[in-house]
Amino acid sequence: MLYNKMKHLFREHKQFSFLVIIFIIAEILIAPLGDFPLNDDWSYAKAVQVFNEKAEFNFGRWPAMTLCSHILWGSFFTKIFGFSHVVLRISTMVSAIIACLFLYKLVIKINENKMAAVMLCAVLLFNPIFFNLTNTYMTDVNFCTLIILCCYYIYRYHETGRLMYMFPVFFFSSLLVLLRQFGIIAPVCFIVSCLFRKEKKWQSVLMAILVLAAVMTLFKIYEGYLSRILPKDSTYKFSSGLDILSPVFWDKFSIAFKERFLSVVLHILVYSFPVALLFVVDLIRRNKVIVSVSAGIISFGIAYFLFRNENFPSQNIFMNMKVGPETLYQSIQGRHHATSDTFGDIMEIVKFTGLVITLSTLFLWIITRFRSNDKPRVFHPVIIFLISFTLSYIFLLLIAESYFDRYNLPLIVTFFILFAYMLKSFRMQYSLVMIPLLAMTYISVAGTKDYFTWNEKRWEAYRFLNEKHKVPHEYINGGFETGCWTDQGFLMSFGYFSKDKLFIIQFDKEEGFDLLKEYEFQRYFPYKKDKINIFVRQNQVNSK
Repeated sequence: MLYNKMKHLFREHKQFSFLVIIFIIAEILIAPLGDFPLNDDWSYAKAVQVFNEKAEFNFGRWPAMTLCSHILWGSFFTKIFGFSHVVLRISTMVSAIIACLFLYKLVIKINENKMAAVMLCAVLLFNPIFFNLTNTYMTDVNFCTLIILCCYYIYRYHETGRLMYMFPVFFFSSLLVLLRQFGIIAPVCFIVSCLFRKEKKWQSVLMAILVLAAVMTLFKIYEGYLSRILPKDSTYKFSSGLDILSPVFWDKFSIAFKERFLSVVLHILVYSFPVALLFVVDLIRRNKVIVSVSAGIISFGIAYFLFRNENFPSQNIFMNMKVGPETLYQSIQGRHHATSDTFGDIMEIVKFTGLVITLSTLFLWIITRFRSNDKPRVFHPVIIFLISFTLSYIFLLLIAESYFDRYNLPLIVTFFILFAYMLKSFRMQYSLVMIPLLAMTYISVAGTKDYFTWNEKRWEAYRFLNEKHKVPHEYINGGFETGCWTDQGFLMSFGYFSKDKLFIIQFDKEEGFDLLKEYEFQRYFPYKKDKINIFVRQNQVNSK
């Protein structure tokens, strides 16, 4: 019976099933089995250890987010399979599949096109940022999954008007807030969307306000708990510390707007261009040649004058010709390894191409929409939710103390859902999407494999010193993750900034150090042989 049911589901949704199979094959090729932390997930892994041992959400000094639901998710898997970084990564992979499943279901409900839904899921899943983070225990994928779940059940509520969907909206909004404080905008924007309902508007608004009140109550109770259990020097950002009436707040916002806003918009538009390719050809057909050419010229002008000085890619993805952050001493100092001018030139072409295609598609869609006879033009409440969520999230990015390109993923998710509405009534050109999708897939898989390989070599080098030759941790600069994970307790180790170590593990030679041992490995993005090395301080070994 179960076999027949599974067989029926596979036949009914075979395109999505093939996407999941391709994802599994990609993970087999990467083989992310090394039991070591990546990026900031050393801290989240320690928090899971503490929760498993003491049933406490004491995540120490490092994380600035609520983190509760992330810890619970990781703990669920480690309680069953035992604690390891591999198990924690698998939990994120499962979360990514859940995200794609509900995005697939939502897009089908919006435009009744299974193939378009699969394409949107594929472009998200093999987005280099999303895919790389899927192979870590970072919080970004779980946050995106919860956003998609919130969007799905908000859509279901507005579609049916059934109050039973208020509970999953409350449940997933609560998990969202208990992962990152930014999640509070979901129930707020849900209230805004209810104002645009035609039926039972005020009943819906009242129920949405009750959802927000319940989420806020849960959030405040949890923050009260954290205030008692976290160390006094914790970097956690309590909601009571936000004062939007302060002139200092708006001064910081103004500075961040100048520094970040264009970068945020750039990443959204460039990563959306494979989706725009789905229906740009049909849009061109529906408009006159002069209109299409004019849209392209205007788009190029905007791309050039507004974004020519914005870097794509930026921050911690793609740096040094690979996916993922190279958090070693030389990277901290701005001396990037394996940097290629050719790759930089290619990224400039991708940047302008993506911008022009996405902007042209948006302009032509607006023109086509205004010329259509589909009136009155009343926004669907879900569209209002998506737009208000997008604007609110951008605002939060501009007031956050730090900014990385991975923070843009929730915006990419909401834009994809908005595109699902735009795709309705257009003929799709799936073959056009395959070109950038295949390129993204290669970059994601090859780059993430490189990321795992050199991290594995780095930890092999660290263990060669620390375990085989009993070199104390304090004498080794192995980078951010090795420094923080091997510290006792919840210390923020800044040893990776320091040159005052006996040994340094990194790619390139360091002045004042001699080569002790090298670890060769194969890169695939780009394809070449590379080495991670152990360097020892000149004339210091014997004295130590």
